[in-house]
Amino acid sequence: MIKEASWRYTPKNFDKDGMGQMYLHAAQVSVLRSANAQRRGRRPVSVVVRVPSVTMATVPHVVLSAVGRVQLGRRASGLTSAHARLDMSAGGATVVTTCNPQCLHGGACVRPNLCRCFSGYTGDYCQTSLCSEPCDHGGRCIGNNRCLCRYGYSGSQCQIVACGRRCQNGGRCVGSNRCRCPKGFQGKLCETPICSPPCVNGGTCLRPGVCACPLGYQGQRCQEAVCSPVCQNQGRCLRYNTCKCVPGYTGHRCQTPVCRPVCMNQGRCVGPNQCLCTSGWTGLRCDQPVCRPFCKNGGLCVMPDVCSCPRGYIGADCSRLVVVVVVVVVVVVVVVVAKFFQIVFFILLCHAYFNYRIWLQCYIIIKHESRSVEHIEFFNTAHGFTGVSIGSMRYGLPSEGRSP
Repeated sequence: MIKEASWRYTPKNFDKDGMGQMYLHAAQVSVLRSANAQRRGRRPVSVVVRVPSVTMATVPHVVLSAVGRVQLGRRASGLTSAHARLDMSAGGATVVTTCNPQCLHGGACVRPNLCRCFSGYTGDYCQTSLCSEPCDHGGRCIGNNRCLCRYGYSGSQCQIVACGRRCQNGGRCVGSNRCRCPKGFQGKLCETPICSPPCVNGGTCLRPGVCACPLGYQGQRCQEAVCSPVCQNQGRCLRYNTCKCVPGYTGHRCQTPVCRPVCMNQGRCVGPNQCLCTSGWTGLRCDQPVCRPFCKNGGLCVMPDVCSCPRGYIGADCSRLVVVVVVVVVVVVVVVVAKFFQIVFFILLCHAYFNYRIWLQCYIIIKHESRSVEHIEFFNTAHGFTGVSIGSMRYGLPSEGRSP
C-alpha cells in the first residue's frame, strides 16, 4: 500500500486559489519513495504524474503540505502495484503508471498495463521484435527486418565487425576495418594528418598543412634553415648554423673577404680581391712603391720615396745631372841602372770629381822589351772597378848595350 511520497516543490509548479486549494501546473511529480504493498506481497511501486503545460488540473485526495510532503488521501489508500494511479479530475492530463510486467526494449508505460513500444518492437509489453533475426552487437530493430547498428558494426543483423577500432579525425567506417578519411587525413584509422607539399628536414606534420619543425629549421614546410647570427654578404644558410658563401668571401658567417693573391706589404683585404694599402704602397696587391716627388729622367722607384737613377743623374728624384772632370797628372820617373834596364813604374795619379771625390790608383805597365807602354790599368780599391785598357804608346829609350 502506498502511504506517502516526496515531491519537489517550486512556486512555478502550483497555484493556490481563493479557497486555499492547490492547483498543479505543467510539471512532473515523481514519487521518490513508496511503501511496500501490503496485499499479496507485491513489490513497491512508483507513481509518476505528467500534466501538459496547457492544462490546469486539480489532484483530489492529495494533500500538498508547505514542507513539500505528499500525503495520499483515503480514496488513494487502496492503491496497489497492480493498478497504481492517481485520480485526475481535469481532462488532458496523462497519468503514467507502472505496468506489470514492465515494458521491454525501451517501451514506455502510458497507462496501467499498456506499453508504448519503441520502434522495431510490438506486443503488450513490447516483447516482440519486428526483425525475424535479432540485431547483434547492440543493434536496434527499426522495422521490416532492418537493424540500426552501433558504430563499428554492419550487416543486416549487425553481425559484421566493420572497424575493430574507431576511425579518428572524423573518419567514417565503410567496411571491414576500412575507414573513409576526411580531407587532410590518411591511414588505417585516419590517424595521420597530410601536409602537402610534405614537411622536409625532419619536420613532422602536426595537422593538415602545418609542420612542426626541428631545431634549426623554419617555414611552412621546414624548408628554411636557421643561421644565428645570419649569413653575411649574400651568403645562404645551407643547414643549421652553416652558411654557404658566394665567391670572394669565407668564414662561418661569410664575413671575411678573400684576396688572391694576398695583399703585400701589410696591405689589408677589404673586399673580394680589393686591398687597402699602407702609406707608401699602391697597386692591386700593394706591391708597387710610391715615390713623392716622382722619380724623374727615367729613374725607377724601388722603395717608398727611394729612386734608382740612370747613369748621369743623381738626387732624391734623379733631377741632377752629373759633370765629370778628370785631371790626369802623369809623373814619369825613369830609373836607369847601370847596364840593364829595369822595369820602370810610372805612377799615374788620377783625380776625378763626381760631386764627391773618388780616388783611382793607376798603373802604367811598361815592357822594356818592346819599349812601349802596353796598357794602362785603373784600379778603384773602394768600389772594385778594374781592368780598363786605354791603348799603347811608344816612348824612346836607349837600346841595350848602348852608352847613355
